[in-house]
Amino acid sequence: MAGHRVLIVDDEPVILKMLGDVLSRAGYEVETAQTGSDALEAFLRNPPDCAIIDKTLPDTDGIILLGQFRIRDPDAQVMLLTGYPTLDSVVEALRLGAVDYVLKPLQSLELLSVKVGKAIEIRHGAAERKRLVQELVRANEDLREERERLRRSYLDTIEAMVNALEARDRYTVGHSERVAGFAARIARALTMSPADVERVTHAALLHDVGKIGVCEGILNKPGLLNEREWEDMRRHPVIGCELLGHGALFSEVLPGVRSHHERVDGEGYPDRLSGEDIPHLARIISVADTYDALTSDRPYRRRCPPDEARAIIEAVAGPQLDPDFVEVFGRLMATGELHSEPRGRLQLIRGG
Repeated sequence: MAGHRVLIVDDEPVILKMLGDVLSRAGYEVETAQTGSDALEAFLRNPPDCAIIDKTLPDTDGIILLGQFRIRDPDAQVMLLTGYPTLDSVVEALRLGAVDYVLKPLQSLELLSVKVGKAIEIRHGAAERKRLVQELVRANEDLREERERLRRSYLDTIEAMVNALEARDRYTVGHSERVAGFAARIARALTMSPADVERVTHAALLHDVGKIGVCEGILNKPGLLNEREWEDMRRHPVIGCELLGHGALFSEVLPGVRSHHERVDGEGYPDRLSGEDIPHLARIISVADTYDALTSDRPYRRRCPPDEARAIIEAVAGPQLDPDFVEVFGRLMATGELHSEPRGRLQLIRGG
């Protein structure tokens, strides 16, 4: 018990000496006081590990002093000494946080030493728990800051990649954000969680990022592509995953990027997936991507009116597009919600 301090407060010198001798022999550092004011001064100067207070002091009541100690240190371990206990005083002492109530004359000084040891164990256990909680709070705060830093990096990277793609392919300017807007509305209509809607949005923004690795001559060719050129173009989902796949940052959007050109009948690319094997993300993006492609000018054809594009999409529900998502898309078209609340790219990226 070396180094553990006990403060004894009693107006009787004989009691102070008797208790002090016993606790000193047990290895405690002992400080004494005969009045409440001296005890409070000693407590404030160097808080003890345990205090033993006589209930009746010349200038105050021991219960009042107990309360003053506990106000200043909620973990203070205090025992009360009294020769005349009452039920009310016992209840009040325990309510204020006394760890024990000791009757005078003391029957066993050695037992008091044991009680002091237990009180100090309680105090240091509480201090250790508090320290661990504080460390956990700091660790959680550091983790939140690191997550926010990674999130900012993630969002900045999305924006940079979409900008880089549109700088190379003039026909896709605005395409990614329109597809993201359509896909987000479909996801919300499916009552997906906000986190899943955000995941769909980000995957849709990045779905064509692999075109960064496709020759500009192919991207901007003012006519139909030949077979070799189509082979190069069909590589863009794989290239996109290669661009994004070096680390965990984009892992949740990769299925949408890789599989948005798969078909329900298994005739799509790059993996010829079919039906439910096509990731959920990709099936939503496919509907949104098809609609925007049909309603946008391309080098080899003019855009379709929205109603004609809707009819085409509904005609390929089953072999090409997921029928359930096409049905949701149709409802949004019918109510005008598909084009409601237009948002810019930054809002889409950052969830505004």
